Amino acid sequence: MKTKMVLPKGLSPEARDFYRKIAGGYSLNNAGLELLKVACFTLQRWREAKDVLDKSGLVIAGNIPRIHPAAKIEHDCRLSFCRMMKELGFSEELPE
Repeated sequence: MKTKMVLPKGLSPEARDFYRKIAGGYSLNNAGLELLKVACFTLQRWREAKDVLDKSGLVIAGNIPRIHPAAKIEHDCRLSFCRMMKELGFSEELPE
């Protein structure tokens, strides 16, 4: 008997769909499911930072122009997400 998938609360629609795709299509142990959950929240944060950059731009104007803080968040989240997917063995399953 197959158990019902419990989706983590607070995920964006994209992250929720990605979680369903991976958790529903592959057999993961509890540690794998937890890592997938963290990866999905990281994907969500990555997309949020990207949205901020798309609206605000990469550089903050001022006396001395500087890189938007969301640029580091986007970079770090993208890198972390890819590492988690690699750790899970799903490096080919990246979202579009």
